Amino acid sequence: RVLFDALEENFAGTHQSNLINSLFQGKMTDYVLCTECNRLSARPDPYLDIPLVIKPFGETTVLKSVEEAISRFIQPEILQGNDSYWCEKCQKKVTARKGLSFISFPYLLMLQLKRFDFDYQTMRRIKLNDKVTFPYFLDLNQFLEGAKQPSSSVPSSVPPVSSDPKTSPSTAEQSATAVSPAVPVTSPPSEPTLE
Repeated sequence: RVLFDALEENFAGTHQSNLINSLFQGKMTDYVLCTECNRLSARPDPYLDIPLVIKPFGETTVLKSVEEAISRFIQPEILQGNDSYWCEKCQKKVTARKGLSFISFPYLLMLQLKRFDFDYQTMRRIKLNDKVTFPYFLDLNQFLEGAKQPSSSVPSSVPPVSSDPKTSPSTAEQSATAVSPAVPVTSPPSEPTLE
C-alpha cells in the first residue's frame, strides 16, 4: 500500500495517473439483505487486495486452501438478536444477512494471507505457519455475483452462505472473460503451498 501511494503521488497529472487502479483495482458489493422482505441494501466498494483469514475467529482449525479462504471471505454473517438490522421497508429490527460479493476482479489480483492471530491463553500475538494450498489455475468465476449456485432464498446477486469452491479446468476455459488472467506453469510437480 505504501508503494502504491508513492506511485500514485508520482504519477499524478501524467498519462499513468490511473495505472495502479487499472492493474490492481477490483470491485465488490457490500450488502445487507433483510430475511423477511428480501430488501437488499448494497453499495459498491473498490479494492486493491483481498485479505484472507486462514484461521477464523473462535475456530480451532485453519483453512486449508486459498479457495476455501475466498469462500469464507464472501460468506455472509447473520445479524440477529442484539445485532439485528433495522429494515426501512419493514420498519422494525429484523434478522438479516450482511456480507460481501465480488463484482469484478482486477488484471493482477493480490491475495493477502492473514497469518497473525492472538492467543488468548498466552495473551500474545502468534504467527500461523500452517500450510495453505493454491491451484496453478484459480477459477474466480465461481466467486462473482450472479455465479450459478445451488438454489437459495438469497437473490442471485448475493452469494449463498456456503458454496463449493471446486470446479473443473473446463469451467475456467468456458468463462474466461470474467476470470483474472492465469499464468500457466510449464511442468507442475505437485500442488504448491504457501508456508
